[in-house]
Amino acid sequence: PDTEDDEESKLNKILKDRVPFAVVGSNTVIEVDGKKVRGRKYPWGVAEVENLEHCDFIALRNMLIRTHLQDLKDVTNNVHYENFRCRKLAGLGTDGKPARISNK
Repeated sequence: PDTEDDEESKLNKILKDRVPFAVVGSNTVIEVDGKKVRGRKYPWGVAEVENLEHCDFIALRNMLIRTHLQDLKDVTNNVHYENFRCRKLAGLGTDGKPARISNK
């Protein structure tokens, strides 16, 4: 148990040291040095999405999906969905004003 806490503390420190995350997004696969990578090509070079030296996408993905997925689910359900549900039941829009009912 102590080693798990130590490992989790080390992982959390590594992630906190990367904050704020700098993320590059791309849906394009390009060729760099003979290998295909997801990234963006700029006049000064290439920013690879899955290269930790270029952006924090992998660190952010690992934090959200692999280490904090249950927290993400809980907050989504208990906070965001419940707020949405309460607004809908109260007849309010997302801006807090009464929702307009459309006959469309």
